[in-house]
Amino acid sequence: MEGPASQPLTIALDADQAKPAVARLGAALSRLGHRIVIVGDRSTVNAIERAGGSASLIADLPRWLGPWWRRRRFEAVAQARADVVHLIGLRAHHTMWLAPGSPALVATPSPADLDRREGSAAADRARAELLTHAHAVSADTPALLRLAEQRMGANPAPRRVVYWAPDLAPFERDRAAPIAARLRQQLDIPPGARVLLSPRPSLTDYHIDRIVAAFAMTRWSHTGVLVLRTLGLPEEPSYQRFILELAGRRRVKDRVRICPPLAADELAGLYAIADAAIALPTSDGIAPAYLELMAMGVPIVAWNLGAYAGVFESRSRGAVLAATGDIGEVNAALTELHDDRDLCQRIGAAGSIWARNNADWPLSVAAWVDLYREAIAARAAG
Repeated sequence: MEGPASQPLTIALDADQAKPAVARLGAALSRLGHRIVIVGDRSTVNAIERAGGSASLIADLPRWLGPWWRRRRFEAVAQARADVVHLIGLRAHHTMWLAPGSPALVATPSPADLDRREGSAAADRARAELLTHAHAVSADTPALLRLAEQRMGANPAPRRVVYWAPDLAPFERDRAAPIAARLRQQLDIPPGARVLLSPRPSLTDYHIDRIVAAFAMTRWSHTGVLVLRTLGLPEEPSYQRFILELAGRRRVKDRVRICPPLAADELAGLYAIADAAIALPTSDGIAPAYLELMAMGVPIVAWNLGAYAGVFESRSRGAVLAATGDIGEVNAALTELHDDRDLCQRIGAAGSIWARNNADWPLSVAAWVDLYREAIAARAAG
C-alpha cells in the first residue's frame, strides 16, 4: 500500500458520530484526490458532497447489532482496500481495528478521551489499548498530545499536533472592512467607540456573566461597548435575558450589544470591529474562533488554561492570560489592553503571524496526510 508521497490514498474516517469536522476533513482530502470511505452514517457522506468532495459509505448499520455490526464494518473496510483508518474520537468498539490485517491506524483522541474521570473503566482501557497500538497519533493542542503520549507507553509511533484549524483566508481586515462597517452601524456602535468582543456562544459554560462584570469594572465600559456573539442556539435567549438584567444592575446595559447570528462569510467582519476579545471558560480547547481572532490580529484576554500552552504566550503572542478564576487579574489584563495600544498591536501582530504559519486549514490537512503516510510506513515496518 505504501507508495510515493504524491500517490493518492484510500482513507477510512471512523467517528462515533456524524461531526461537522469529520465531513470537513473528508471533503478537503477528497478534493486533494484521495479516496474517502466513511465508517459511520449517510449524513457525513452527504455533508462531504455538499462541500464539493466525494465519499463512499461503509456499514450504515445501527450499533445495537453488536459484534456482528463491528465485524461487518471491518470486512467492508478490508474490501475497500483502505490504506489507513483515522479514528476521530476513541470508542471501545474501535479496538476492532487492532485485529490482524487491519489498515494502518491513526488515533485522534478528544479531551474527554484522555480524562480518566470520563466514561467507564472498560472504555478507559480500550482507549489506552488503542493508543499503545496506534501507528500514529494526533491531538489538537500540545497539552492534549502530552496526555496522549502518557497513554502510549512504549509505542514509538509518530505523533504530532494538528489543529482543527479554520480556513484563515477570509480573515483579513481589508477584506472584511465592508462587513465591519455594516455591523458597526447595525449594532449602533458610536463612532470612535472601542469594542470588546465576547466571541464564544452566549451559554452558561462560557461565563458571560463574568465577562459583563469585568467589562463594567474597567475603563472599557467608559470608552467602548461590549459585543456578545450568538449562534442562534435554543438555549441562548434565556441566558441573554439574565445577562442583560445583570448589565442593567451594573449600569452598563446601554453599552452591551448582542450580535445576531452571522453567516460564515460575515464572521470576519465581526472580528474586524473588535479592539480586543475576552473568553472565560474554565475548561477549553483551542476553539477555531481563537485562531480566527489571532489571524485578524485581535488580542484575547483568557484564563491561563493548560490547553492554551503552545498557542497563546501571555503578553507576547495572541493573548494576555489571567490565573484561572482570578477576576482581579482579568480586570488588570483588560485595563492593560485598554490603556496600552502598542501592546495590543504587538500581541495581535505576533498572533497573526503564528496563526497563519501554524494553524491554517490547508496546513492542517497537509499535516494529516503526512501523518497517514508515516502511519502506513510504521505499520509496514512492523
